[in-house]
Amino acid sequence: MTKPILLSLLLLAATGISAADYEAVLHWSKRVELGTTVTSYVTEVPVSIGQRVQRGDLLVQLDDREFKAQLQQAAAAVKRARLLLEEAGREQERAQEMYDLTMLSEHDLRMTEVRRIEAEEALQQARLARTQAELRVERCSIRAPQDAIVVDVPATPGQAVVNQLQLLPLVTIAIREQMWAVAQVDADTAISLAEGSPVTVTVRGEKISSTIGRVGLEAAGKDGSPVFTLGVLVPAGNRELRAGERALISVPGDA
Repeated sequence: MTKPILLSLLLLAATGISAADYEAVLHWSKRVELGTTVTSYVTEVPVSIGQRVQRGDLLVQLDDREFKAQLQQAAAAVKRARLLLEEAGREQERAQEMYDLTMLSEHDLRMTEVRRIEAEEALQQARLARTQAELRVERCSIRAPQDAIVVDVPATPGQAVVNQLQLLPLVTIAIREQMWAVAQVDADTAISLAEGSPVTVTVRGEKISSTIGRVGLEAAGKDGSPVFTLGVLVPAGNRELRAGERALISVPGDA
């Protein structure tokens, strides 16, 4: 053994510093399947897999003509209910004046108050129906909730969307700015690791500095072996990282 190597080994032994590597797989830090609760059919799919989208961009459009017609009817119902409430208010005012002049019984006065209250309730119900109609129109347009990349588009123009039991995914997006490098470690290693500790993640031969994001508290092994999940957030930067890629997490001995 050469002198430099011997000195290095003696230094490591003296400081107690060593490093451990764990094979990992990249996962999306956030992956969202988007669908809608309305029943209609797809008219437009303006995005494709791999396309970057910004918050508010249209991803899938469903036919909304029936829902827009319902919205027009609901808006008209609100207008009628508002006019009826105004008339009920004027009727109550006239009844109060006649009552003050002893030209109207108290019972008749109270009946005008009842009719005004009923008109207020009718207006509230009409406004609620209009809001529901507005939501149905909005839900025909599936838009990106935030900046992301499209990773799956099962929707096709002409496809019927019938949501009776469960939500049908029409498009899936993911956040690409940072990803999880996920590895499995044994119980002793999991106990020795701490969130926030510095680590290095190697992807395609490139070393990326990061920190431990999470250490599992429940065993993840399916074969009965007590292994735990080690997760490290990897900043993507300008790198075209993909879910499922292999990575290597290097943990210093003093992590």
